[in-house]
Amino acid sequence: MDAATRMAAMRERRKAEAEEHRKEVAERILADSRRQGVCEFIARHCRPSAKEQWDAPAYVKDLLRVFENAEGLRGIFLRKGCRVGWTAATTAFVARSLCLGKDVAAFQPRVVDASTYRRDTLRPAFERVAPLQELESVAKVGESGLASKVLANGGSFLLQGGSGGEIWRRWTADYAIIDEYDAFPLLVGGGDREGTVAMLARRGLQSRKGKLLAAGTPSNALGASRIASEAERADVQCAFAFPCPHCGELDHLVWERLRWPVEHPDDVNHLCASCGTLSSQSLIQDAMERSGRWRECVKHDEDDRWPALLANGRWIGDGGLLMDAKGQPVAWPQSLGLHLWSAYSPWMDWRDLSRLWIQCHDDPAQRRGFLEQYLARPDAGQVEAASQAKLRGKRKPLASFASGTSVIVGVDVQQGWLSALVCGFTAPERVQVWERKEFHDGGIEDVGRGVWREMADWLLATKWNVEGEPSRPADWLAVDVGYQQSLVLDAMQWLSEEVPGLQVRGCKGEDGWGKPDMTPRTTADGRRFWGVGTYPLKASVLSRLATPEVELSDLLADVVCAELAGEEVRTVTRRGRLRKQWAQTRESVEAWDCLVYATGCWRSVVGRTAET
Repeated sequence: MDAATRMAAMRERRKAEAEEHRKEVAERILADSRRQGVCEFIARHCRPSAKEQWDAPAYVKDLLRVFENAEGLRGIFLRKGCRVGWTAATTAFVARSLCLGKDVAAFQPRVVDASTYRRDTLRPAFERVAPLQELESVAKVGESGLASKVLANGGSFLLQGGSGGEIWRRWTADYAIIDEYDAFPLLVGGGDREGTVAMLARRGLQSRKGKLLAAGTPSNALGASRIASEAERADVQCAFAFPCPHCGELDHLVWERLRWPVEHPDDVNHLCASCGTLSSQSLIQDAMERSGRWRECVKHDEDDRWPALLANGRWIGDGGLLMDAKGQPVAWPQSLGLHLWSAYSPWMDWRDLSRLWIQCHDDPAQRRGFLEQYLARPDAGQVEAASQAKLRGKRKPLASFASGTSVIVGVDVQQGWLSALVCGFTAPERVQVWERKEFHDGGIEDVGRGVWREMADWLLATKWNVEGEPSRPADWLAVDVGYQQSLVLDAMQWLSEEVPGLQVRGCKGEDGWGKPDMTPRTTADGRRFWGVGTYPLKASVLSRLATPEVELSDLLADVVCAELAGEEVRTVTRRGRLRKQWAQTRESVEAWDCLVYATGCWRSVVGRTAET
């Protein structure tokens, strides 16, 4: 036998030995994981740091058992507060599922969120799970990466930012985990924006084997938070209940029943709904760990902020079984809605909650952040309604624009249609908001046809009265190019040629504070548009809306006033730090976007900034 033949035989022998070793490791880890069970596996192998052992709270253990074992349950929707241990729990569940040979898909709102989650959470957590590390050590080359894994026991893992349509069309997994549900775009999918995350995920569950676990902190107004809506639409809603340490009656934590003396906010206790006795955090935590259960609850009235426990409701028993009031197992529904706020957490001191509330309750922006981040409660309805009422009251008949007005039309590009807001700007910055037009005829795909042709005909045929001048057409068109940028830029070029004398300016929003109102930008092929520093510009526009400097025409419908009041600054917690960011308080804010683009266009023309 020559040397080449011997080398080939040796390679084949080593390959066969490696494959046999992979099978032995996979079978051993699979058997060990099955024997341990989900909570035993987490207690033994999963911990938040190299030195500490992490004991999952009872409310987490029960939910993980349910998600793994409940037959017939397809979706769990959890609106949660911060610091409840959910990230550590779901990461541990992913590791356990991979050791069991399951297929797991995890989705983050954006690609950058997926990258951050992979680097800061998955990598350090997975490196501390010895069975998973052993499986990865025998994986074939190229089959084990943090974004995509294929392990020797058949387990696979996929992590992606979830805005692309192909993600929702193609995912197949035993378990799909969606994180920070409200942070996803309103519409996800390809260029035609196929629908909401919930709609596409539910559509996938109808034809696939998997279960869906969606969780997140509500971050929109009452009625607009998507995770809150999904939780409330679920077949069964549950709260984590426990026996009162004094009377033994079932109770659950409610923010309005936390009590502390005015002069001593550190002396925080919870008031029992049955006996009226105050209990400390330590007593409540002991009761939850000993006898706490997820129990069915319901809102008796749509205006109720908190659901009430059902006296004869269903509850989650040992081993992930759903029990009736008599303690007999019953069939699982298809979906389960849950609410878990920060007071339940063993890592959240109630004294910190009382101090935070005292600091922020007089500041609407900070109060909103507290309600959403800690109470997991979207509570913006009254604020938004008050803002809408003020704007509706500002409307009045306008016979003409003021003398010297520049007529600027802000245009927001949506999927298949356009929204346009006609505004008049007079130096230094008096604004008259005249009317809103929508164009729906034929979609946006064909430049020169459809909604572009419809808007061009309207611009050619429409003139506005200006005091002391003959009626005249629009001077500027400020068009949103953030959606289908190349196509919209082509349409802008066509509009500038089709409508004589019209100046067209492309606008693309850039989030973040400290950015200029309008900054010239250039595409890769040399076409020009303007970056809009939306955060400071929106703050400036919002501060002027309530002043006489902004006039609203009585031609504006109520829905336009609602859209103009549809965003606000909120203080949120990001990686332990408070940050201010703009967020919608309603699903549609097209009129507000149009006004911001029009204002940015005006300021770029006259050289005015938010600081002047």
